[in-house]
Amino acid sequence: MEQTQIWQKFILAFKENLEKQSKSSITIRGYLADLRLFEKWYKGTYGRNADPKNIKDVDLLNYKSHLQTIKRQAPATINRHVAGLRSFFALLYESGQTMSFLAQHLKPLEPEPKRAPEVLSHREALRVLAAPDKNTARGKRDFAVLQVFLQAGLRLS
Repeated sequence: MEQTQIWQKFILAFKENLEKQSKSSITIRGYLADLRLFEKWYKGTYGRNADPKNIKDVDLLNYKSHLQTIKRQAPATINRHVAGLRSFFALLYESGQTMSFLAQHLKPLEPEPKRAPEVLSHREALRVLAAPDKNTARGKRDFAVLQVFLQAGLRLS
């Protein structure tokens, strides 16, 4: 059997397994897309098609490093790749297709700490509130909306 067909056979089995686990269609689509990206990277890096019997744990770590340094992916995106690869290689190990759990050392990244949103200074807030013409109905409405935004800490997004 050709190497590409071997990889596709494993991906199809993985998809069926995810469906049996009642994973969402979005998760399944994401994991399968991530596996195709890994396969493309593997072929480009090593010059041969991906075959679970030839993949080493260091290959998975190199791929994660590639996502971080070359692709400059966000930690959340890398972690989704990691989750998909771990799940895929767990299935291969459990079904006896690999001798060890290759993704054992493939760990998710720590999420980036969330930054506090920037807020208007008191002076800026007063300038925003002074902008609407409070002598018109529209101006009064705009002033009320701005008050709600500022007092409740709401953002436009």
